[in-house]
Amino acid sequence: MRPCHGRDPGSKSQDESPGQGAYPCAMAPLHVLDDRMDLHYYGTKLASSLKRLDQAPWPESDKALIRSYIEHSRAQGLSIGRCYKILWTLCDIRKRLTCTFRAAKRGETEALAASINSSPYTTNTRSDHKKVLKKFNKFVRYGDADKTTPYPVEVAWVTTAIKKNELREPDVISEEARARPNQP
Repeated sequence: MRPCHGRDPGSKSQDESPGQGAYPCAMAPLHVLDDRMDLHYYGTKLASSLKRLDQAPWPESDKALIRSYIEHSRAQGLSIGRCYKILWTLCDIRKRLTCTFRAAKRGETEALAASINSSPYTTNTRSDHKKVLKKFNKFVRYGDADKTTPYPVEVAWVTTAIKKNELREPDVISEEARARPNQP
């Protein structure tokens, strides 16, 4: 459990009326990050993941590329939560890669894409991994990941589209389906 802002969770503050206990930690006031509520503590998770990145057994050049890409993403206006997801994904991709990011050619990229495609992740997660791979390679090769920058030849062929037969059915029942009687 998270500490309740330096207070014993069972103690009462002076502004609490008798009969009311202290709020549980889950209901404690949330900290503010970038003028928005950080409900899921993504700022803390991102900082923790960056510390873990520093301790990873990879070359310093790869760690520096990942860090600078996260900074580039923040400069482009991506949220802290999105940057955390990108960092987590890049660490997963780097674990699968047999060489450095700059040294990766088409052969290594094909092996990496095959590894992602055969992973136990859901179709959406595999697609997200490939999108991050493509956009990160853009950053590695050209120094930016803008929409106007073309994809490098090493990753241009990677498809991120989800096949129609792999799409998940919506969890919500449509009005049309609700109006139809159950068929045996």
